Amino acid sequence: MGHLRAMTLAQQVSVLIITHKLREVAAFADEVTVLRKGQFVGSGKVSELKVSQMAEMMVGSEVTAKPKQRTVLSKKVPKLVLQDIRVKDDIGVEIVRGLHLAIHEGEIVGVAGVSGNGQRELVEVLAGQRQATAGTIRVQDQPFQPTREKIRQHKMFCLPEEPLQNTCVGRMTVAENLAFRNFDREPHALGGWLISRPALRRSAFELIERYNIKPPYPDTPIQSLSGGNVQRAVLARELSAEVEILIIANPCFGLDFLAMEEIRLQIVAARNRGTAVLLVSEDLDEILELSDRIVVMFNGQLVYETTSSGADLAIIGRHMTGHTT
Repeated sequence: MGHLRAMTLAQQVSVLIITHKLREVAAFADEVTVLRKGQFVGSGKVSELKVSQMAEMMVGSEVTAKPKQRTVLSKKVPKLVLQDIRVKDDIGVEIVRGLHLAIHEGEIVGVAGVSGNGQRELVEVLAGQRQATAGTIRVQDQPFQPTREKIRQHKMFCLPEEPLQNTCVGRMTVAENLAFRNFDREPHALGGWLISRPALRRSAFELIERYNIKPPYPDTPIQSLSGGNVQRAVLARELSAEVEILIIANPCFGLDFLAMEEIRLQIVAARNRGTAVLLVSEDLDEILELSDRIVVMFNGQLVYETTSSGADLAIIGRHMTGHTT
């Protein structure tokens, strides 16, 4: 972006940026035009507009980034401990190489890294979608295997990237997708097998209202929802019960400003309730905003660690690309 900006100032090129990120607009653009629901709603010179004014044009009302209030716990205990985790990719090449990590209650650990360094495979292992080839996972000091029953028992839930492809069934309704975790339990199932459709819809209405899912119709196929509302629905499902551990991957990728703020506030709220959160993201701004502690993943290993308050973007960037000398 900096290189393109320099070329523009040198009158070598004209650039059109299409983005949801107001920080990019403020840092690199000369003029901005805002579209909402396919229509022009405003424009102006960036130097003459406040970020709050641009946000208001984007979402239709005055919206600013709310401060993420954090609760400080008096005593933190490790809830998720990974020891010497090794994972192979789809063609049998080891892509996670001896990873060690502990995440404590009431803590968000952000994993920064360039895509393709083992982050996706690590999340799949924790979600039960891929088998680790070596190493141990301990949840609240007990050995953990990510089966459906163990995930439920240990209250460990996951918000993976690309939810429509990875954690939803597009043709099924919003209500059915919201019930994936508990469709076989009362009040949704009688005797553990006879599903009550009215009970599914009642539960769905509650979650739709609580998480502001739009349109608010439980019988709508989930694939017809916008990306932000699919993400809200998955987050509602994963946070609808008591959560001890939350695994999240790129939760705001491609979402609009308002959806990003809502989802990030929900993540921090879960952290404040004592949930241990592992946040994997390619967005460094998101990592810095949400994390209590940051680790960098490169070539399948964790190569750097820092607190968010002591984070230096230049140092993080060098470790992300393997240039540490």
